[in-house]
Amino acid sequence: MTERQNEVRRILTKLTGNEPDNTKVAMMAHITQEVEVAPGNPLFPLMVALDHYLDSYESIPDAIKETATFILREHENTFSVGDELIDERKPARKSAPKESRGRLMHAANSKIRSTHRAAQR
Repeated sequence: MTERQNEVRRILTKLTGNEPDNTKVAMMAHITQEVEVAPGNPLFPLMVALDHYLDSYESIPDAIKETATFILREHENTFSVGDELIDERKPARKSAPKESRGRLMHAANSKIRSTHRAAQR
């Protein structure tokens, strides 16, 4: 392993707390060599860190999408019950006095919570 690869490995280990993958180390060592940034250059750790954070941030949208899909799939029943309750109570909400609307919303929220708890069991 070259000095450049060792330095990339040291920086990535310090950033992540984990041993970096050999492919990532080799790629970053190659890039820094191609742009002629030596391990002693102050830009060297900055380049490695920025590349690491770029990779990390690129994965966030996919993680959000995956989590949202999971939540929607797991709680589909709860959401559909909530929609049904809202649809059932729309006419009553419009005609009810303001203080009664609060009670209706409280009742709807309670029903949604109890349905959600039952679905989790």
